[in-house]
Amino acid sequence: MEPKLPPDFVDLLTEFAASEVRYLVIGGYAVGFHDRPRETKDLDLLVADDTENVRRACAALDAFGATSAVRTLPATAS
Repeated sequence: MEPKLPPDFVDLLTEFAASEVRYLVIGGYAVGFHDRPRETKDLDLLVADDTENVRRACAALDAFGATSAVRTLPATAS
């Protein structure tokens, strides 16, 4: 049986998908999906750290309603 995600987690991952954020689900939910469900109240994500992906993740977090701590990113190389 796959773990059921709380609505907020679904909303966040929906924003990540819409923004094409590259990420992995790790931690309890990943273990629950591949082995057996575990009780957890958080969602652990590993986000790819290239500049454009971080920009997309920040935009997705803003759209989700969370303020991102990263406001100034280095300019991308031309």
